[in-house]
Amino acid sequence: MSLPDQIRNDLKDAMRAKDEARLTTLRLLLSSLKDEQGAKRQRALDQVVKASGRELREIPTADLPPEEALTDAETLQAVSREIKKRQDSVEAYSKAGRDDLVAPEAAAIAIIQHYLPAQMDREEARTQVAAIMDEVAGGATLGPADMKLVMPAVMGRLRDQVDGRTLNQLVRELLGS
Repeated sequence: MSLPDQIRNDLKDAMRAKDEARLTTLRLLLSSLKDEQGAKRQRALDQVVKASGRELREIPTADLPPEEALTDAETLQAVSREIKKRQDSVEAYSKAGRDDLVAPEAAAIAIIQHYLPAQMDREEARTQVAAIMDEVAGGATLGPADMKLVMPAVMGRLRDQVDGRTLNQLVRELLGS
């Protein structure tokens, strides 16, 4: 079962249970996935328009690319972005002293995190980042200026297992900046 199908099934369960917080969160999550799929379709259409040099309305429907569903990786990225949006909201609300708004956002984060793969703990992530940095360095000594060299390799391998903000902090710590 695909992740969007699982979310839809959980949405139905939330409706039956009359769980308003879960229901609202899952509806917003499905909406963001639908928006992401629409953006993917638009990018494909833009490529066709650019390649043909004609306007979209001038291109026969048969020449347009078929609509594609989001891949698992794209779906997970969209879910991760939704969590990040809510984490940013929690930080902003906390700074503003709006604890009444922090609790619902934190609850939404907990609901959405259920759909992501298990996250690596900080110490395990530190070990993995250090190993990747050693591999990238190839025996050379890395410094704070090498952040642009290290981060793409770290993000490429650990993006789905560790939050990007945490990875950034670990790389900075290990580079000594």
